[in-house]
Amino acid sequence: MYNLFMPDTNTMYNALLNKDSSFEGIFFVGVKTTGVFCRPTCTARKPKKENVDFFPSIKEALQYGYRPCKVCHPMQFNGETPGWLKNLMKEMEVVFLRDKGTHKRVAMREDITKQVIARYASHVTEVWSEGTSLLARMFSIIQFGDWVSLYLAILNDEDPAPVAVIDYLKGEMSKVS
Repeated sequence: MYNLFMPDTNTMYNALLNKDSSFEGIFFVGVKTTGVFCRPTCTARKPKKENVDFFPSIKEALQYGYRPCKVCHPMQFNGETPGWLKNLMKEMEVVFLRDKGTHKRVAMREDITKQVIARYASHVTEVWSEGTSLLARMFSIIQFGDWVSLYLAILNDEDPAPVAVIDYLKGEMSKVS
C-alpha cells in the first residue's frame, strides 16, 4: 500500500484532516470502517487514524477492495475535464515547456494536448529550451521553471520552499548511508 514516493503516514493523515488540496493526486485514503476510498480533500467526516489505509493510486485502492466515495467522487477524472477546472482554466495561462530533441510521437502528443487545452485556457504559451547540448537545454528549462515558480509564489504570498513530497524524499534519502 505504501510506496517510496508517498509522504509519511502522519503527513498524509494531517493533510486528510485539513483537506489539503496540495495533496490531490499524491495519495488516496481507504476507510476501513466504511470500505470506501476518498481524495485527501473529501468533506466527509474524518475517520480515526487507525481506520485508514493510504494508496498512491485509485487502482491500488480498488485492488484492496475499496469502493469510490459518493461524497468526493475520487474516480470522476476519467479523461474529461471537470466543470470546475474548465472555469478555473479560463483564468489561467498554460505554459508548455518544449525541446527540439523531443521524439516525433511525443511532440505530436504535446501538440494535440496544446490544442485541447487551448479550447479552455485563456492563453497558451510555449517556451522552448535553449542550448546546443541536451544537458544545456535541460538546464535552461529547469531554470525557467524555477524562476516561474519563485515568481508565482511571491506574487501569491506563498512560501516557495516547502513541498511535502520533496521534503519526504529528502528525509528518506538522508537515512541512507
